[in-house]
Amino acid sequence: MPPFIETVQRLCRDGINAVKGHSIKAAQCAYGSDDANSVPVDLDHLLEFASGDKKLAARFLRLFKDQAAIDLDHLAASVDAEGWRDAAHSLKSSASGIGAWRLVEASERAQGEDCPLNDELRKRYMEELILLVSEVTAFIESYLHQE
Repeated sequence: MPPFIETVQRLCRDGINAVKGHSIKAAQCAYGSDDANSVPVDLDHLLEFASGDKKLAARFLRLFKDQAAIDLDHLAASVDAEGWRDAAHSLKSSASGIGAWRLVEASERAQGEDCPLNDELRKRYMEELILLVSEVTAFIESYLHQE
């Protein structure tokens, strides 16, 4: 496993340990910030989206993991701008549902680009999106393990 993934997983575990009561403020402290964008998943948003139902929130997180993997595959396989934009839009929508705001922002930037036509730009966006999805996924795994 690459060292940066281990670091992300450790940070996510630390953040989750601080969020046992679903306090986003506690998670923000664990991540060293009072900004909701500093944590991989905004649990307050997620629980509001799930109408306060923790089981439904956990289901949304599991669905996100599956959909994010599909979206990343579609981005990697896209051969035209339309396919790229569709996959980036899908990833952005999924991330928005669970409150993964940094991933939403990165997906939105990627959606506005014609990446299949520019290998360097495509590589840069793919690396950023893969890193952010990995961070969100590690956070989700830790969260679900605590439940």
